[in-house]
Amino acid sequence: MVRRLMLEDLRLVRMIHDLNADVNGGVLTFTVSKIADSMEDYERNVWIFDGKSLRQVTRGNSDFSPRILGGKGLVFLSRRGLSKDKPGVEVWYLPFDGGEATKIAYVSGGVNDLRIINGVMYFISNVGPVQEDVKYVDDWPPLV
Repeated sequence: MVRRLMLEDLRLVRMIHDLNADVNGGVLTFTVSKIADSMEDYERNVWIFDGKSLRQVTRGNSDFSPRILGGKGLVFLSRRGLSKDKPGVEVWYLPFDGGEATKIAYVSGGVNDLRIINGVMYFISNVGPVQEDVKYVDDWPPLV
């Protein structure tokens, strides 16, 4: 039987994004997002695939951007401990060998990009004064 697509059907759609792979360790992490039952927000959780099994590893409903940390675990961003009106994001660590996720940082300006390079975590944030005087460059100097 064919029926029309209803607005409530959007709750059944799952979106996969933020893929991060550890080629040497054979691990893939990613975020799965869906529209919340309230239809007013999204629920986001981190999943992992180790070549054998696929499993959801967070249940905070506001976890995203997982990055593998040297085969030991993963770091991810979350708003699980923050109210809707509080800006920013938290950085959490989850070990692969079991245990609970641990909050390692709160970044008031949010995190635009999170990377792990040679076991070191780097991120870009909007922390700092707002630049009111924006410069416009009309001509770039020639590259030598």
